[in-house]
Amino acid sequence: MGAQDRALLGANKGILRLGEELRDFADTAGVVAALDLVISVDTAVAPLAGAMAKPGLDLAPLCAQLALAPRPRGQPLGARLFRVPLPGD
Repeated sequence: MGAQDRALLGANKGILRLGEELRDFADTAGVVAALDLVISVDTAVAPLAGAMAKPGLDLAPLCAQLALAPRPRGQPLGARLFRVPLPGD
């Protein structure tokens, strides 16, 4: 994260940065358990939230992984997937 991003996040008191306090995936799961909705940018947190049955939004790049491919009809999807429509967007 760049200095400009740190300054922007530091100025917003509504954003809680926990990155430096999370030591392992169990710590991350503890934070996810306390959330009503998980918004992820194509990281391991998205499938973790799905495994914990937490609703989520996953912001994926145009060429997302195969794991994020459309599911067969009738199979539930734990998170709503948003793909970038065009390269560079």
